[in-house]
Amino acid sequence: MARGSCLDCSRKHIAQAMVLLDDDASLSEPGIVSDFERHVAQAIILMVESRLGYPHHRWFACGHLAEAEGLLQKPEEQERLRVFRLAIMSGQAVRLEEWLTNPRRAMAVGHLAEAESEARREQPVLAATIRIDRLRLAAGQGEPNFDYLCRLACLYDGGPTADDLEQPAGNSKQFDEVTR
Repeated sequence: MARGSCLDCSRKHIAQAMVLLDDDASLSEPGIVSDFERHVAQAIILMVESRLGYPHHRWFACGHLAEAEGLLQKPEEQERLRVFRLAIMSGQAVRLEEWLTNPRRAMAVGHLAEAESEARREQPVLAATIRIDRLRLAAGQGEPNFDYLCRLACLYDGGPTADDLEQPAGNSKQFDEVTR
């Protein structure tokens, strides 16, 4: 089943990432969010959405946990995470936060990944821009440019025009690579 996209959902996830990072002392310390943690964070986000009227998102969460399992090195850790995934598949509630070393940062990266996913089909430019900021945040190379992301997301609703938007410094080369 292909996952649909929703620009309003993308905006919601951008805003949630912004709230998570607002005044977060953890940002003053360098930190990296691994692909493993991103998948776990997305699974948490999707499980919440599955309880808020999108029951099929539980299966997307299971897909992210399956990907996360494959990124673990130790078989006993893979098996432990597999038990969580199987519990979700059988309809049980589980808490996955213990797998995140910096939950606020990891959840912000997860929300940006969800925002990117929601925008990908209808707004590929927005999706590519979110991806650049998500990868930079995950690598510990700075905060997303939320002002620019929000203005770009509003562009598709009769907000500012493309002429009103100035590409953030340092993003143009990365943006060109991602949108090729």
